[in-house]
Amino acid sequence: MLSVRRVGPGDVVAWARLRAGLMASEELVSPGTDAAAELEASVVAWLRARLDSPSFGAFVAEEDGRVVGSGGISIYDVPPGPGPATREAYVMSMFTEPDARGRGVARTVLAALLDFARQAGGVGRVWLRASAMGRPAYLRAGFEPRDSYLQLWLDE
Repeated sequence: MLSVRRVGPGDVVAWARLRAGLMASEELVSPGTDAAAELEASVVAWLRARLDSPSFGAFVAEEDGRVVGSGGISIYDVPPGPGPATREAYVMSMFTEPDARGRGVARTVLAALLDFARQAGGVGRVWLRASAMGRPAYLRAGFEPRDSYLQLWLDE
């Protein structure tokens, strides 16, 4: 049976492992390398500091005692626009283990993330960047295509 829950202390390592799996699937890090291990360790430290955050929610999906999916959502303030909402949410780190795909894991995690945003209150737009594989699931959930984004990496 599939269940979803907000990440607690005992889930942090699994969520970090799945985030590293996502980064590997996007060829941003190579599995089994020092860089992958460093990424997981930094995600663990980052997430432990945010477990009870009202502006960040991390969730895991568990099936038969095994964590098979993950997702996160950040809630942030925006200046007033045409509508009444002054908060938005960004969905991130959506990943399902390859052997668990096609069984509703992502749909169930996404529903929990959207509930988190609703409970936060005042959230208008929820947005995300989707992989080609994930895009159909988000469209089925009611997300609408939007113009592409541009990015710039700032020097540290």
